[in-house]
Amino acid sequence: MRAVNASTKFSIHAEHIYLFFRFITAMTSYGRKLGESKSVSLFCNVKYDFHRTLTTSKRNQLEKILNSNGAERCYHEEGGLSSQEATETTHIISTRKVDEQDANKDIFVVTPAWVEAAEKNGFVHDPKYYKPDPQLFFSGMVVATANLSTHDNSAIKGAVERYGGQYAKELLHDVTHVIANSDHGDRYKKATKLANVQILHPQFIHDCVKNERLVLPDRYLMPDPVCLHEDDKEAKSKASAADSDADALAPLHNAVFQYPGFNYKENKLYWPRDLEVTEPYLKGHCFYFVHDYDYLSTKSFDWEGRLKKAGAEVSSSYNAKVTIVVVKYRDNPEYIQACRDGKTVVTMWWVSNTLMRQRVESPARRLLDYPMPRGGIPGMENMAIVVSGYRGVARNFVRHLVHRCGCKFKVVIDSSVTHLVASSHTTKYRQAREANIPIINHLWLEDCYQRWEKLPLSDARYTHFLDGKNVNKFVAETKLIPKDLECWWKEGLSKPAEVEKQRENVPSSSKVHQSSKAATPSPPPPPSTTTITQPRQAARKAASKLEDVFIPDMNKYQKEVRSGYSMAGEKIPDEPSKEKEDDTMMDIDDAKSTGSKRTLEYESPEPDSNVSAPSSKTIKIVTSSINLDRREKNGILDLGGQMVDNVTQATYLLVEKALRTPKFLCAVNLGLKIVHHRWLRQSIEEQKWLDASEFAVQDKAMEEKYGFNLEESLSIAEERVVPGKHPHGTWLSTFEVYVLQSNKAEALKSVIETAGGKLITKLPARRLKELLRPDSENQLLVVSDPEDKSKWGDYTKQSIPIYNVELIIVGALRQKLDVDEFRLE
Repeated sequence: MRAVNASTKFSIHAEHIYLFFRFITAMTSYGRKLGESKSVSLFCNVKYDFHRTLTTSKRNQLEKILNSNGAERCYHEEGGLSSQEATETTHIISTRKVDEQDANKDIFVVTPAWVEAAEKNGFVHDPKYYKPDPQLFFSGMVVATANLSTHDNSAIKGAVERYGGQYAKELLHDVTHVIANSDHGDRYKKATKLANVQILHPQFIHDCVKNERLVLPDRYLMPDPVCLHEDDKEAKSKASAADSDADALAPLHNAVFQYPGFNYKENKLYWPRDLEVTEPYLKGHCFYFVHDYDYLSTKSFDWEGRLKKAGAEVSSSYNAKVTIVVVKYRDNPEYIQACRDGKTVVTMWWVSNTLMRQRVESPARRLLDYPMPRGGIPGMENMAIVVSGYRGVARNFVRHLVHRCGCKFKVVIDSSVTHLVASSHTTKYRQAREANIPIINHLWLEDCYQRWEKLPLSDARYTHFLDGKNVNKFVAETKLIPKDLECWWKEGLSKPAEVEKQRENVPSSSKVHQSSKAATPSPPPPPSTTTITQPRQAARKAASKLEDVFIPDMNKYQKEVRSGYSMAGEKIPDEPSKEKEDDTMMDIDDAKSTGSKRTLEYESPEPDSNVSAPSSKTIKIVTSSINLDRREKNGILDLGGQMVDNVTQATYLLVEKALRTPKFLCAVNLGLKIVHHRWLRQSIEEQKWLDASEFAVQDKAMEEKYGFNLEESLSIAEERVVPGKHPHGTWLSTFEVYVLQSNKAEALKSVIETAGGKLITKLPARRLKELLRPDSENQLLVVSDPEDKSKWGDYTKQSIPIYNVELIIVGALRQKLDVDEFRLE
């Protein structure tokens, strides 16, 4: 940056002075800096390449801007970073986050907006505000405010910067968005004169943060935002016109298209359009189709011809040349073998989407592009779900997801319905609320499928509803985590449990196209550590066909779509969570009742920390024995954090003091940060997350009473915790714990499991004999209430030691097993 000489006779505009100091510390040595002469090339010293995710037209557009302004293109093999020139590259232009193995950490990975903003403003911007990370959904935005309080300004600044955007104190020409709550005052008037600037209501920032995605700004445009008067008939009329059937089958994110099968609008089977191929985007790929799709051999569509047109080859057998295997189920032997051979496994929907988007995406990027489990998610088999408010492709996607989770799909709300998945406050939303039916949005369904478990409904993201048009843009954005998928095919890993899918209420039709010849049956699935109950072969084949070519009851379907479009016309306040605090079961001494107190359900945590996922960056808070008020909960969201109910999903435990609650003991086992309530309050006041170490919980009296040091115990646990699907400590590893009192067993279950042990609820003579053998892999611990000796006899006769339940509780606090101290006589 050139120094400004105070003795110069010319004056510098105040706007340039402000921008000068705003960027002076952030600018790199690449490109023209603010205040430099135009004789300096806009992109001087910039050597760039395009990531393979960019389309040809976008590359050509950006290449023209870059090359005409002094940048130099570095070409690499197939748009990757494998050539020797990679060391010279300074910038990668991408619309997707680039994996660490694909890009050097010293290379700036930026979105196309970085190039476009530089051309518009005449200088290059700090690359950190233009990252293509989907978690940073404010990337590329320069946000200023008008007519807001100091507190609101601070809250918006924190939220914008937390999610990748840039906050501007002044209204200057590089501002892209202005947040205002009224159309009065000089600052608002100045904002209206800025070119290409959107002025939005503060609710826009709130809804983006709450949904952890960028929402469409249309409803928030000032001076008359629709979000403030959605009950107005005129506003509903406009919304209805915007949601016409014209775009009912429009793709989602230009990446997810109508499922190959029935097109309800045109009343015919849908196949991908025969688009002109401008470049062989499938060159180098060889496809192999596993015949678990019943309509693969149909004459209605030439899949092989379309793939060859795009540059691919198609093999009739599985061999070393094959790169992409099209398979439906994860228990298919070809799926397992392909994964172990490092090949790409995809579904027919991925093939159809790829032919339409004319580019190759990872199948893990879209939930339904990747092969599915044959069964359903345990605990969801008895769910009957109605879907309301979603349209076209979005509705089709959600409907398929209901079936893949193993739930029943229902068209109308009746006594059998257990859940409503809604996009907004539709008519069915009101009906479900009156019937006390749980209501969530599609994010809950997507997260359940992603993690293959039934998740609680208490996450605020699942109960936040926008209008249908906006929510449709969020559908199909959840990704599968490659590390989590390994358990389905990798040797030595336990395969997730499945339950038999319910095939009731699956729509049927005589219009299904029959195959010209029967598909070759797949060989039986390989043996697994998890027992899978499968339906009869004929029923499974019929059900598979109905799911592949989905033909709904037209009258019911279109009637539901029409009712789903209508808005409820009322602003319904948020309901408080019905989930009760699950700390009541501890102290163990108080757990005298038999099952009357709710136990801590041990659920799957967020993905492995080695995988790039929101959980690795988002502060997730769980509380124990305290209740947060609305201001504190909103403060967590405004700072980019999240409230969770399950301690295995949390990164921080919020308490007033050291406790013996299950959450506290589990938090110690997992090495979480355990902080005082003051940490949250002061962080909200200062509008930033403060150093948690300054608020670490200290309770000398309790530490002295039970002989532990909390800081040391957390340090030990953090070093030893085993990450993964079920993170846990190690101080109880290889131990199976049998608790003689059932009520105490329920209380101790989560503590034992997060310590690496296993709670056994039954101990038959045969299993007891196995555990007592000298060569047994696991050791037995029998624990009991010291005052209840009625069940000791069977074990003392065999000289089996019995231990006080304090062995588990104090063991968690100390992070070690002291059997001698807690052995009962």
